[in-house]
Amino acid sequence: PEGSTGGAVVDVGLLRRSLQHAMSARAGVNRSADGLGECAALLDSTAARIPDGVTDMAFAEVRNLVEIGRALVAAATARTESRGTHSRVDFPDVDPARRHRQVIRYERLDR
Repeated sequence: PEGSTGGAVVDVGLLRRSLQHAMSARAGVNRSADGLGECAALLDSTAARIPDGVTDMAFAEVRNLVEIGRALVAAATARTESRGTHSRVDFPDVDPARRHRQVIRYERLDR
């Protein structure tokens, strides 16, 4: 599917593939501030390329991937340590002060 923004045709498949590649290469298991910054910029530019008013499912999925990507990049940027299988190449050590900083929120859905 394709959409149009100001006369320019947008290839939604290309948007999705570019986004998937960037997230895997820059925000995957091995991360750095520079790579995460590149991902954030790509997420913003991808969001800007999604045509207004397009209701096509493929574009809706890319919009959702952008929002999920933004949350992941924000969380990965905030974590300035390596822990578990995800490592920050610019922060290779575990920060003992952050050992118990994980917050888990449980909310019942049947209310």
